[in-house]
Amino acid sequence: MEANFQLFLILIAVLAGTALLARRIDVAPAILLLLAGIALGSRAPEQWGSAATPLDFYDVKGDLEALLALAGGKEQVLFEPAAPGYLHPGRGARILRGGVDLGYFGELHPGLVRALELTYAPMLFEVDFSTAFRANLAQFREVSRFPHIRRDISFTVPIDVTFAALSERVSVTAGRLLQQLSAFDVYQGKGVELGRKSIALGLILQDLSRTLTDDDADRVVQAVMQDLSSNLDARIRE
Repeated sequence: MEANFQLFLILIAVLAGTALLARRIDVAPAILLLLAGIALGSRAPEQWGSAATPLDFYDVKGDLEALLALAGGKEQVLFEPAAPGYLHPGRGARILRGGVDLGYFGELHPGLVRALELTYAPMLFEVDFSTAFRANLAQFREVSRFPHIRRDISFTVPIDVTFAALSERVSVTAGRLLQQLSAFDVYQGKGVELGRKSIALGLILQDLSRTLTDDDADRVVQAVMQDLSSNLDARIRE
């Protein structure tokens, strides 16, 4: 087995020669500052308490999300399925934030893994340094003096519906009253229709000018469920 290995580099590259220009053939060659990384080996240092487990896509994805969060801002980092030639066709992703391409991330292509005679496939990423880590100035946000209300909803959706899609629809429908949204349960299997998954969302609702009533919260939840049903084929679990 290869030794654990992690390497992070800041590179200067010709923009036209990178995967970041895969969809931008109209852009003239230019110099681009990239942050690139590779990770290979076990998830944790060798120890007696557990067997060595190779790190995977989600380990490095979590690290990359934490790294990109250093730039601040409210925009959610999204990972869309995509794979330039050097990544595994089913285990690669384009990284976006606020609709802007930041780079690519994923597992090294199986053909390259075999050619390099590696036991495990390394995880790789490259991001546009200037775009990914452009600092956002902190902005004042008024804090409500009034209590919040939590409402939980449980429903099923087609298996390919992402949390990002759900979050976008809920945010649009609930509007300014929605202070926080979380998914606290996802389930597929017995009791759930084939091709669908069950998901439970927690909505934190709060107003800046008054205390919300139960009726206020119920109206928001009803509107959210109607929107999810119309746009994402959501069905309330009985």
